[in-house]
Amino acid sequence: MSFRSTQKYFRKTMYSAALDWPNIISRVPNATKEIPARTQNTPRTVENWLQGRAKPNGDNVVFLMSQFAEIADAILEAAKINNGLTEVQKRKLREIIGEQ
Repeated sequence: MSFRSTQKYFRKTMYSAALDWPNIISRVPNATKEIPARTQNTPRTVENWLQGRAKPNGDNVVFLMSQFAEIADAILEAAKINNGLTEVQKRKLREIIGEQ
């Protein structure tokens, strides 16, 4: 599987992931204002994520993870990856996510 196809698969998988998005998004302080300010989403879209009516798509998930440490940590915890990582490893992972 090439890097691009792996990346597309990851994004599709993240969209359909059974994560508790209202809980993950609510970890960002002042999420309804802060997330739309940094992303190209409307406040209504973020409100739908918080209320569980919609999920962010894969591109939004990757961008949210690169912009908000709270979201990246919550997703890694849900994937059971976060437990064994040091702070340096978490920072490096966030840098890698941000570069894509």
